[in-house]
Amino acid sequence: MNGRPFKYFTHTKDGNTLLGFKNQQVGAGLIRSEDFKEGENEISLMLYGISPNPAIIRLNAIKDNADYPDGEEKKFNLKHDSYVSVATSDKKGEAFFPAYSIFTQANFSIDKSKITKIVNKDFTLESEIYTVEPDFREFNLGYDLYIKLDKEINKEKFGLYQIANNGKIMKHFPGVYFNTTEKFFRARIKATGNFAILSDNSKPTLRIYRHKNNHVFKGSDFKIYLIANDSGTGIPDSQLQAKVDDKEAYLDLDPETGLREIFYPDSMREVGKHTITVTAKDRANNEADPLTFSYEVK
Repeated sequence: MNGRPFKYFTHTKDGNTLLGFKNQQVGAGLIRSEDFKEGENEISLMLYGISPNPAIIRLNAIKDNADYPDGEEKKFNLKHDSYVSVATSDKKGEAFFPAYSIFTQANFSIDKSKITKIVNKDFTLESEIYTVEPDFREFNLGYDLYIKLDKEINKEKFGLYQIANNGKIMKHFPGVYFNTTEKFFRARIKATGNFAILSDNSKPTLRIYRHKNNHVFKGSDFKIYLIANDSGTGIPDSQLQAKVDDKEAYLDLDPETGLREIFYPDSMREVGKHTITVTAKDRANNEADPLTFSYEVK
C-alpha cells in the first residue's frame, strides 16, 4: 500500500506457515542445477493477484560443465522451532531468540562492535555498542535484545538506538522496557546490526514548509504545513502545540511526507494579518526553540 516492494519465496522452508503453496513439502519449488539439461532451460514464474491474469517472468538458465568444489557446510545455532540465547563475554549484551523467532535456520552471535563512537551531536554513548550478526531479514517473532548498564540513569533521557556502520544514529526504539533493579534495557527486535544505549540532549526543530516569514497569500485557498523533526526519542502528539492568533490550532499528519497541515481554526483564512506560534518537546523532555510565523491574507 505504501509502494514498498514485497518479498516472495518460490519454495517452502522449515517452519513455513504461509498458505498458497501447492506443494507444502519442505524444499518444494527449489530449482536445482543438477536437473538442468544441456542448452537453455526456461524457468517461468507466475504470480496471481486479485486479477485472474498472472504476472509472468521467464528466465533462461544455461548449464555449464565446470567442476566446482563443494562449498563449506554451514553451521547453525538456531532452527525455526528451537530457541537459543547468545551473550557477550562481559554478559552485558544478550540476544534471546525464542522458538519461531525466524522462518528458517541461522547462526547468530552478539559481540562488542568495532564502532566505538557515534557522530550525532547532543547524544552521549552510555553503553558499549553491540553488534548482532549476521545481516538477517527473515524474522518471524523476532528476538529480545538485552543491554545492561552499571550506573544510575535518567530514564527520561536514555534510550535504545540502532547505529549505522558509519556511527550515525539510524533508529530509536520507543516503549523499551527498563528494569530499575538490575538496570537493563529489553526490546523485541526484528533486525540485526549495531545497538547501544544513548542519552538524548538534542532539541527538536520546527519550521514552516516552503513559506518564509511574512508571506502574503492572495485569497483564502491555501495550505500551511509544519515540519517538526527530532533526531532522538521523537515528539509525541501531546507535546506538539500550535496556535493561530492565540487560538488552538489543529494539525493533520501526512504519514507519507511527514508534514503536518495546520487546518484550523477557520479564522486563519480570513483577510488580514495572522500569527502562528508552535512549541514542542520530545520524549526526553528536550524543548524546541519556539516557532513564530507571520503571514497575511489579501
